[in-house]
Amino acid sequence: MRSQLEQDGGPMINHNLELRGKRPGFGKYCITLFYVIVFILMGTGGGLFAHLYSRLPSLQYLEEIKPNIITTIYADQGEVLGEFYLERRIVLQQAEIPDLVKKAIVAVEDQHFSEHYGLDFQGIIRAFLKNIRAGTIVQGGSTITQQLAKVLFLSPEKTVTRKIKEAILSLQLEVQYTKEEILTFYLNHIYFGEGAYGIEAASQTYFNRSVGQLSLAEAALLCGLPKAPTTYSPLKNGERAKRRRNIVLGRMLAVGFITRAEYKRAKQSLLGVVSCSGQQPRAAYFLEEIRKYVHDKYGAQALYNNGLNVYTTLNLTLQEAAERAIQDGLEKIHLRNHYTSFLTSTEQDLAWQRLQKIDPLRTDIVKGRVRTVGPQGVYIAVNNDLFKLDEHDVQLVSNKIAFPQPSLHAGDYVLVKFSTHEQHQKKGKTVRLYQEPLAEGALLCVEVGTGQIKAMVGGYNYQRSKFNRATQALRQPGSAFKPLIYLSAIQQGYTPASVVVDEPFVYEDPKTRQTWSPQNYDKEYLGPITLTRALASSINTVAVKLLNQVGIAEVTSCAQRMGITSPLYPYLSLALGSSEVTVAEITNAYAVLANNGVHRNTSMVRFITDRDGKILEQTVPMAREVINNEVSFIMVKMLEAAVRSGTCWRAQKLGRTVAAKTGTTDNCTDAWFVGFSPEIVTSVWIGFDQKKSLGQKETGSRAAGPIWVDYMKTALNVYQKDTFTKPTNIVMVNVDPITGTVRSGDQKNQHSSAFIRGTEPIRTL
Repeated sequence: MRSQLEQDGGPMINHNLELRGKRPGFGKYCITLFYVIVFILMGTGGGLFAHLYSRLPSLQYLEEIKPNIITTIYADQGEVLGEFYLERRIVLQQAEIPDLVKKAIVAVEDQHFSEHYGLDFQGIIRAFLKNIRAGTIVQGGSTITQQLAKVLFLSPEKTVTRKIKEAILSLQLEVQYTKEEILTFYLNHIYFGEGAYGIEAASQTYFNRSVGQLSLAEAALLCGLPKAPTTYSPLKNGERAKRRRNIVLGRMLAVGFITRAEYKRAKQSLLGVVSCSGQQPRAAYFLEEIRKYVHDKYGAQALYNNGLNVYTTLNLTLQEAAERAIQDGLEKIHLRNHYTSFLTSTEQDLAWQRLQKIDPLRTDIVKGRVRTVGPQGVYIAVNNDLFKLDEHDVQLVSNKIAFPQPSLHAGDYVLVKFSTHEQHQKKGKTVRLYQEPLAEGALLCVEVGTGQIKAMVGGYNYQRSKFNRATQALRQPGSAFKPLIYLSAIQQGYTPASVVVDEPFVYEDPKTRQTWSPQNYDKEYLGPITLTRALASSINTVAVKLLNQVGIAEVTSCAQRMGITSPLYPYLSLALGSSEVTVAEITNAYAVLANNGVHRNTSMVRFITDRDGKILEQTVPMAREVINNEVSFIMVKMLEAAVRSGTCWRAQKLGRTVAAKTGTTDNCTDAWFVGFSPEIVTSVWIGFDQKKSLGQKETGSRAAGPIWVDYMKTALNVYQKDTFTKPTNIVMVNVDPITGTVRSGDQKNQHSSAFIRGTEPIRTL
């Protein structure tokens, strides 16, 4: 039966078509859309994964990786002198890292480290929720493995791509390495602040000892640093560092790594950090010479990143003695010539701040105030103690004739240092005055048999001035050059008994027609004297006469063979040391005399190895004879006479066989003392950088001599050979110092001189 509509001629409705064209439900639409998105994401993700995976570094790189590690400099007995690095890192083996450190880092950085496979999903979700609530990133979900992957292989950029790469690498690391290996990699590479990479470098930087010696509290402090090394640095913010350390301890307690008793003890302990920043390294001038040598030969990459081991020639005992001798000597020169007592606490504070800046290690110097000045002495208050000023210092700063200085008065503020000399210690509590000296100095000690440098000081303080006066400063040697004149004369047939007249004379230059009259230091003349006495007494006129007779060209040639490389100008004033040389050059020349006429190139390096122990270079001493050994021995005996009865008399205090020569330039602008034992040669120079007088009568004997003797007291305990080797063709004869004639052994004022057999003087009746 048709409907009314149909009857009325209306259109027919097709029910099947109506069902086919009906819109599906919303639920079915969402399901369909989900599957489509999943398929798209799987396809895109797979493609992205494949793309990223193909561009990831191979984990084989981890086996081959050579992290930047420090270059270490060693003294001759194996002591560490210093380090050079961009990243201070000392790589440890797995067994060398204490369990205490491993537990601390795991507790604070990744307490589920042993349970996951590189990705801690619970941690990621927890961090995600915290960050959502905070509205910013306040917590990360990275595991130790992820942090290692980022440090070794990836950039620190915060992008989704980097996080995906990090996750892939973390999974790979977990498959290829054990947990212990991953933890070892991590603790060797992570940054701990203050330039320290790795746990060992951090331990040495903050506590000045190896990681195996750390306490629980110290290990916790270090393991709290990687999160924010600057923020939690104990050297910059002690309170923050302590709070961070206690958080680490709390985490260790929570996961059962330590007991509550251990937690309480560690939490109550002090930080105990030792700051090494700003401290002057040992042998600073020598270290800088080593740095330049390695940099020039191997390049900056090798020096700062490749972990070289440089084994040097320096002896630390001698170096420390040299530094003390230079400092003490310069301070005494200043005291007797330039000292001005402080009058106000402000002046004292400024001087104190200056001292702390240039030498924070000088713990022997303290602030003081003059309490009383009287017949019983000068007494100085230091904190709550009272000290007597050394009598020698009292005399130096008062009642002066040549250089009057203000005397000390009650109430004056001063800096004082505690005496280290035995004679002062016996007197009780005595102190000495201190002011930073204005003059500079240098000391160089070389082992004559090997050419090895055993001590080097280039100035009063490296922080004050990095200019190395032992190797870089060109100064007039004064009479210290005279032995080269006498040596040339001996080579041309003169003998120690040859007589030359010490008298005034005028020399006229045949080219310029200008005249010159050399004078002796004391303006006195002795008449006829032997060469031995003339050298011992440092007679100027005799040296000039010898140079004129021997010839400047001959002396210059001789000096160059002995190690003088600076230009020597062709004037007779060369006999008085007018041409400038370095301390190193003078030392080389005297070393030839001490070494039987054999010249050896000086060296600072014994050998160098790479990080794997492979020897890169090894110094082999190069030796060549430049002077006949008989002539050399004659000069040694003549320089012994300078100690026995000449300007080098201060060296007699040593009670040992030594030979030496002083040198002083006009107006006492340069003071030298150069001498040697059978095994070492030591040169000392004192002066101002800008040439001016050191002070009245500050000669080589007075200014440089005590420093040389002070240093050699220590050096001759190390080098104990006490006789020079006498060639077989040498004979010893007692000679009158004035006439040069042979005398019997019971007469006074005579000395034993060396002669090549056949050249000795004939005995007189």
